[in-house]
Amino acid sequence: MATKGNPKGISDLKAITKADFARPSMFRVHLSRDGVGETKQDFFINCFQATVPGLSIATTDKDKAYRSVAYQKIYEDIELGFYCSGEMEELKYFQRWMDAIIRPQDNHVAYYDDYIGTIDIVNLSEQAPHLHAENNVIMTTKIMEAYPKNISAIPLDYGMSNDIMRVTVTITYRYYKQSWGNRELSETERNLKFLAKNLDPKDLLKDNGLLHSAQAHLFQGAAAITQSSEDLFDLEF
Repeated sequence: MATKGNPKGISDLKAITKADFARPSMFRVHLSRDGVGETKQDFFINCFQATVPGLSIATTDKDKAYRSVAYQKIYEDIELGFYCSGEMEELKYFQRWMDAIIRPQDNHVAYYDDYIGTIDIVNLSEQAPHLHAENNVIMTTKIMEAYPKNISAIPLDYGMSNDIMRVTVTITYRYYKQSWGNRELSETERNLKFLAKNLDPKDLLKDNGLLHSAQAHLFQGAAAITQSSEDLFDLEF
């Protein structure tokens, strides 16, 4: 039976290897406290579990025409799991952070801007030689205005003498944004990339008289662009 498009055959399936799939074990996490300008990365090598956040849309009840109307995005909380080092620095860090949100002595609540932070969850290619290989970044999820709202209980047990103590932290946040590859393109680079993809560069240069820096970008890449071209285009997508 003939099918439209480009159907996949048995040979295509046989050609798929493990390297063709994203691996949930290839990631790293970086966190910074925005309000105090503090960064804490040294113990994040012990982060053995993280969550790429989900996204839902809240809708109204169905009306008489069986329609539901979207009215709000709902960002799901995420969890970070850590192996505890000998001095339990991971647990200390998040307890101190939560103490900075609500002071334990008198339950004084701090200002919002003073306790929020930013978390980067970076998915890596399986081909990465190590976890800090920038050339093998697949996706970066930046969790904005984040802070811990729950630290899990830690069980102690004589029968767990060969196990490692773990702590799980639930993080709430305002929103997140994702970028693909090593970095997120600037607005100017996105505009120029759009023009280079959709328009004939020769006609574009002849008819619109782009600056030399923009011409260099179209033919040589983003590294050739200069600040003088920041306001060349104002396109809406």
